[in-house]
Amino acid sequence: MDSNANGVHPDLLSERIDISNNFCFIQPTIGSFYVDKEMKQAIINSEAGISYDFSNGIKELINRKIGTSLRITKRDRHDICSDYTANYAINLEMVTEAFQKLELPFPQDYIRYNDTHTTRILK
Repeated sequence: MDSNANGVHPDLLSERIDISNNFCFIQPTIGSFYVDKEMKQAIINSEAGISYDFSNGIKELINRKIGTSLRITKRDRHDICSDYTANYAINLEMVTEAFQKLELPFPQDYIRYNDTHTTRILK
């Protein structure tokens, strides 16, 4: 899943890799049946049209960088990619409880709060 000016949507992995050399894969060790189920649901939900949540993304970035507490207000059909996929990662038990308490997870939080008992990081 990717999130950019076009909104939240499935994206070809090969295209993402071509433009970045700073990435890794976090692989859940749970059975592929459960991974497939969550992935299918993520794609179905994204087809409903989800806009990129510029305002909350910027607010959370400011909160983290300078320690403010700007209010994050969740809006239907608006997300950033890492927030959109958070519930799927939680359902697959890929992240710790601390991750679940984040107001708005960022991509790095998947590594920071990775549950090492239920995932493998591939580089």
